Amino acid sequence: MGKQHITFEVSLLLFLALLAMDLGCGGAPQAMNVNNSNVNNSTKTLTQITITPASPALALGTTKNLVATGVFSDGTQQDLTNKVVWNSSQPSVATITSSGMAASKQLGNTTITAADGSVTGTAKLAVTPATVVSMTIAPMNPVLPKGRSQQFTVIGTFTDGSMQNLTSAVTWQASPSGLVTLNNSGLLTAQAIGAATIQAISGSVSAQDTISVTPAVLASISLTPANPVLPFGSTQQLTATGSFSDGSTQNLTNSVTWTSSASGIVTVNGTGLLTAQSQGTSTIAATSGSVNATDAVVVSAPVVLTVTVGYYANANVAGAPDAQLRLTNDGSTGTNLWADIYVFNNDEQMEECCSCAVTPDGYLDLDINNDLLSNPLAPEVATNSGVIEVISSSVYGATSPSPTPAGGIRGWLTQIQNGAAAGSYNITERDLKDSLLSSGEETTLGATCSFVLSLGSGAGACSCASAGN
Repeated sequence: MGKQHITFEVSLLLFLALLAMDLGCGGAPQAMNVNNSNVNNSTKTLTQITITPASPALALGTTKNLVATGVFSDGTQQDLTNKVVWNSSQPSVATITSSGMAASKQLGNTTITAADGSVTGTAKLAVTPATVVSMTIAPMNPVLPKGRSQQFTVIGTFTDGSMQNLTSAVTWQASPSGLVTLNNSGLLTAQAIGAATIQAISGSVSAQDTISVTPAVLASISLTPANPVLPFGSTQQLTATGSFSDGSTQNLTNSVTWTSSASGIVTVNGTGLLTAQSQGTSTIAATSGSVNATDAVVVSAPVVLTVTVGYYANANVAGAPDAQLRLTNDGSTGTNLWADIYVFNNDEQMEECCSCAVTPDGYLDLDINNDLLSNPLAPEVATNSGVIEVISSSVYGATSPSPTPAGGIRGWLTQIQNGAAAGSYNITERDLKDSLLSSGEETTLGATCSFVLSLGSGAGACSCASAGN
C-alpha cells in the first residue's frame, strides 16, 4: 500500500472516531470548531481608496499631510496612509513622501495618487502663492516730539521664506485715539503727549509697535527785522521767534544766545539790541541748542543831521533872539558820545567845526550865535545864512577820542522870532533832517575841518563852552 493511501485511511479513521464520540454523548451532531473570522478575511477585498483632502491647496513653501483611506468589499474602512504607494504627476510643482506629506515647490497643479495593488485613489493638488506668516514694524518703540511725523515700515515674511515690504498693503490702526494720526501708508503724526500703540494687520497676521510722544521741540528760529541796514552809530532791536514742532511759536528774544561775527562793526547784547559801530557787514546769530538763525546786518555811513538855510535868519543881527541847536544822546552805549559839527556859509565854505560831548542823561544846547558862529574863519564877513551839519557820532574833530564811540545822536532846533507886537516872540522847533553820509563826504568833511582848524590858528573852531547839559 502506498504512503498516500495510508495517510488517507488514518485521516478517515480519525474523523470517524470523533464523530462516534459525539454520537456517543447522545446529543445532536455538533458543528466543527472552525475560525469564522479567518474565513471572512479570506473573502474581504479592497475596492476603493479615497484621499483627503480631496482637492488640497498648498501655499508656496508649505507642506500638508494627506490621508489615504481604504474601503473594503464588506463596507469597512481602514487608514492605508503608510501602506499605499504615493506619487505626484508633477514633482516640480509638489512632491509627496511615502507617508503622505505633500510639499509645494512652485505655483501650478499636480495629481496626487495613492495606490494599493490595482486600486488607486487620486486628488488634485494646487500650489498657490506664498502667504504672510509674520510681520515686523520699524522703527521699534520710537520717541517722537509732539507735532513731528514718523514713517513706519512693515516687512512681511512669507511661507516660502521670502520677505516683502507690506507698508502700503496692510491695515494700520492706532490707539488710544487722539494721541497720533496714522494714514494708510504708515505715516504717523504725533498729536498729544503720551504713549500710543500702533498695529499693522494683514489677514490673520498682525504686528504692533509702541510710540512715545514727548513735548514739542524747537524746529526753527526767525529774526526780525530781516537783514536790516543801520546808519552808523544807530541801534536796532532784533526779535527772535521760535517755531516748534507742533506748529506753535514763541518769543525767544531773551532766551537765545546772541553773537556777532564782527563786533567791531555791530555789537549785540543779550537781549538782541544791535549797535552799529562802524561801516561794514556783520552776521548776527541767535542760537538755542542746535537750532540757530542768522541775520546779515549792514552798517551804512553815519547819519548827518542838517540845519538848512533859513535857520540863520537872526544870526549876527543886533538885538535879535538867538536860536539853539539841541542834541541828545540816545543812551544806547551808556557813555558820552561825540557830535561833530560843521558850519558852512551861504557860499558852501566851511566857517567853523568842532566836536562836542553829549552825555547819555541830558542834552547839549548850543547857541547859534554864541557857540557856532562866534569864531568864524573869515570874521569880516557876517554869516547869516548857510548850513550846519552834525554827524551822529564822532568821526572827525579836534577833541573827539579814538577809536570812534558808537551810538546815536538826535538833534532838533529851537528858533525864536520877533512877534507882530513889540516885545513878543514866536518859538518854532523842528527836528533836523536825516541823511546818510557817504564815505567820500566823510573824508572830505574830515580833511576840510583839519584844514580850517590849522589855517585859522584858533579861528574856525566852534565852541561847546556855553552848552548846558
